[in-house]
Amino acid sequence: MNLYRWISRILRKSQKNSVDLSKDEISALLNKIRADYSDYSKENPKAFHILPFEERYTQVLKTRADLASFLKVEIDYLEKLKKIHNQRKEKMEIVRSSPMDRILEEQERAIQHYPYNDFHPQGRRELKFFYGAILEYAERELILLQKIFKGTPEIKNIFDPILSLERLGVSKKGIPSLKISEHIKSILATNGNPLRIEQETQNLIKDGCIALKVICENLDISIKNKLVSSTAILSSEEVEGSEKFQEYAGKTYEEILKQIYEKSSKIIKDFRMEGILSIKKP
Repeated sequence: MNLYRWISRILRKSQKNSVDLSKDEISALLNKIRADYSDYSKENPKAFHILPFEERYTQVLKTRADLASFLKVEIDYLEKLKKIHNQRKEKMEIVRSSPMDRILEEQERAIQHYPYNDFHPQGRRELKFFYGAILEYAERELILLQKIFKGTPEIKNIFDPILSLERLGVSKKGIPSLKISEHIKSILATNGNPLRIEQETQNLIKDGCIALKVICENLDISIKNKLVSSTAILSSEEVEGSEKFQEYAGKTYEEILKQIYEKSSKIIKDFRMEGILSIKKP
């Protein structure tokens, strides 16, 4: 039996509800995924590096996320890599501009539009883009959220995720944020231990995306239940002299929240956390 096809078929049948997998089924799938990574890494260690997968799987267990959905995302990605790798191998096309490289480049392009913050030479490239994304988000979207929800009962529901994102994405006078400063200290204290750096990278991205998910959930509730004004407008005077808010000027609070929802969920998707967090578009 093809385990990958099995779980794909099961998940396609259940678009709304989580799929319960037995311990034996989970074990079989994990063993197959790990075996594939191990086998293919002998020919292409860069593309089939297993450590990021193991870190994501650990986070799934810790957060009790939808395991079946997570495995589906991981399996689809791995199968795509395997298909291209095998096609290239059959054709003996080992060139720098190969389809395999293009897949990795696509993954890189998904995050390259975010600001790049080179906080430390040994920091992971993915985290440098994520940090840049959250820095930008904290300077704009978080401020707007606090403005729109100020004095409302809903503000307490997003207080914790806002605080979490501020710890990760608020930088003063060029000094790295609290969480990134702690990460830099850890890099120095462990002499750049690769495993420790990878673990902390995944944790920082995961924690940031969890905060974004909570914000998305509350924005969804606020919009659907008409808890924010659909007529109140962010005037140009309120953002005068600040270019970073111009894309929101003249829009209603409801439109702004919808746009922030889209931006938040896109960050989660671009950094491949939607499988772990099971983000669903309202």
